[in-house]
Amino acid sequence: MRLATLALFTLLLAACETSAPLARVGPLEPGAAATESCPVAITLAIAGTGLRWEVVVSAENRGAAVQELVLADRCPSGPIEFTGLPTGYDYYGACVMGACPGEARAARIGLGVGEQRELLRTTLELGASSCNAPVPGGEYRLSALVPGIEPACVASVALVVDTPTPPPTPTPTPPPNDPSAGVDFQACTADSDCIVHCPRIDGCCGWPCGCRNAINKAHVAAYDAHSARTCQKAPDCPAMGCAYEPHHFARCVNNRCRSSGLGSF
Repeated sequence: MRLATLALFTLLLAACETSAPLARVGPLEPGAAATESCPVAITLAIAGTGLRWEVVVSAENRGAAVQELVLADRCPSGPIEFTGLPTGYDYYGACVMGACPGEARAARIGLGVGEQRELLRTTLELGASSCNAPVPGGEYRLSALVPGIEPACVASVALVVDTPTPPPTPTPTPPPNDPSAGVDFQACTADSDCIVHCPRIDGCCGWPCGCRNAINKAHVAAYDAHSARTCQKAPDCPAMGCAYEPHHFARCVNNRCRSSGLGSF
């Protein structure tokens, strides 16, 4: 038996950036012209986007006499045998179909001179599906064999599955400059360099029982920013009860700002 496959493809894809694989139609291989010895042509019309493609198979009588087509019942698959995709590919999703009803019977179709009739349509899922693994990237020659139609003409078409392009590796965003990096908040040379300072920052635990934190007054802004990034947050704030809040003042002791006063450290 000879095989006819005249291909007609319509492809409409929106242009967009994507890392997902796509399928597209490759160049057609011209089919043989219908002759007295090859009166029937099988046409494949394929349209789709991404990895989902609908295939419509039709028969056209290009001869000078009425043709009778005999389509075998191959339930759960359709009467047309597709070839070209990887071995074992389920063109009909038969793996999820139930039992076939009744006795198998062939369908007979009369095809008048010049008449074209749709025989079957099916959807090819080229990505992962219930019945198939993803079709690997590459070029495939898709053809259709219709048992019972003989003789027929031959053609094929390339269906190209693009290899997925990995997404670009994002450039890590460097952390913002920490103005407090390398700053010694307590360094001093004289008492006048030092102050007692405790920033009040929303969400931070604060300074119970009075402020007694001595720092160099030149670094107040940097210390406030550092405290906002590193402070202890609620609900982990310690519970404290204070009878009174003693007053503290700052001094430079051994080139370090220290708080002084009742209960100082």
